[in-house]
Amino acid sequence: MTKQTTPPFVCVYGNSGIGKTTDMGFAFPHALFVASAGATKSIVSTCGYQPREIQLHTVEQATEIVQQMADGKIDGNAIVIDDFSYMVEASCSKMQEKYTGFTVWGKLRDEIFRFRRIARESNITVALNCWLAMPTTLEDGSLKRGCPKLPSDYGENIPAMCDLVLRGDAYKNHKPHPYAYYADSSVEWVGKDRDGGTPSPAPMNLAEILRLNGYDVPRLVDWQEEKVETISQMIDEQGKKIAKDIYGQLLEKLPNNPHLAYWTIRDALDRSTLRKAKANRWNAIKF
Repeated sequence: MTKQTTPPFVCVYGNSGIGKTTDMGFAFPHALFVASAGATKSIVSTCGYQPREIQLHTVEQATEIVQQMADGKIDGNAIVIDDFSYMVEASCSKMQEKYTGFTVWGKLRDEIFRFRRIARESNITVALNCWLAMPTTLEDGSLKRGCPKLPSDYGENIPAMCDLVLRGDAYKNHKPHPYAYYADSSVEWVGKDRDGGTPSPAPMNLAEILRLNGYDVPRLVDWQEEKVETISQMIDEQGKKIAKDIYGQLLEKLPNNPHLAYWTIRDALDRSTLRKAKANRWNAIKF
């Protein structure tokens, strides 16, 4: 596995309610979350901690926060913008208070492209959470791919600068949470995997996907990584059936923190699944 030397720039998109925000909470427990009021409640209830967060409303404000963290003026090395689609809409509405016509779109484009450049060059982890726009047929008969829900062609332009673009979508074979991430790019959907190691579909576990691809993804507690690796190897050897018993043992050891027990077994199961999928992907290639 190649060790990555620069932090990732990530975009995840999908319909509301499928668990994207919660997964961001699992992936980046030390990040600064740029989120609207109440948006991180699922992180508190499922991940078991209160994320550090700030409420911002425009892309310009988000750009400044990214720049300040990159400059060391704000502590940390990761920023999650929980609802980038909403933020772009809010920026557009604010500009319409000052400008009209094509001037609005010109100003908005400048603001988005400045954010894209600074996020790409910041040398901190930047993760965007976006709504989903379905593939559509345009008036000229051409197909507009499904992508992050952003105006104009930004649904293509923002992902173009990312290392990883994941679509969260239905996957009935995955239980109990019937959703998965899709990294593949096609004629119908925008996707991207600059590092080339992400199976598609993959479990909705951004942290384990990034670790699979060689990124250093800090945990909430240091001891958890060794435990996840040990359990995942046991699952590799004995199968997923042992996960229930191990989970019970973790709950006994962590009676005051069931969230961390769940988090650990979740990552171990998903790590095993991702490793096998990646190995099978390469083993399946015929020459």
